[in-house]
Amino acid sequence: MCGVLASCVESEWERYVGYTALGATEYAGPRTIGQCLAYCERTSACVGVDIDVDVVPLRCWPHLRADQLHPDNVYSQQGTSHYRLVHRCPNATRTTGTDGLVFTAFLTPFDKKGKVFPYSLPNVGPARS
Repeated sequence: MCGVLASCVESEWERYVGYTALGATEYAGPRTIGQCLAYCERTSACVGVDIDVDVVPLRCWPHLRADQLHPDNVYSQQGTSHYRLVHRCPNATRTTGTDGLVFTAFLTPFDKKGKVFPYSLPNVGPARS
């Protein structure tokens, strides 16, 4: 799922606003989105995170197994953003902010039960946040 790019400045992420995946364990350290993503980048087993963004401080839920990101395990959930680490950058130096963070934006089709199908989503190009 997550590859490593040797010549890069920032890791590449996919972001799904309003979605979560089951199986993550809360990490209590981060207080910002950038800190949560940086924690995942520094944790070799981390393949993605769910961030509860409607609470203060925010809540960071790292995913340490790729099977947790399977489409059958992803659900709609207001107030949460689901991030998938597409390419890990060993040179990334982010510690707090999201400046320069590369997101690959995707349309998010779902069925009548609110299930998302991330592996069949069409890439609509890079977006910056």
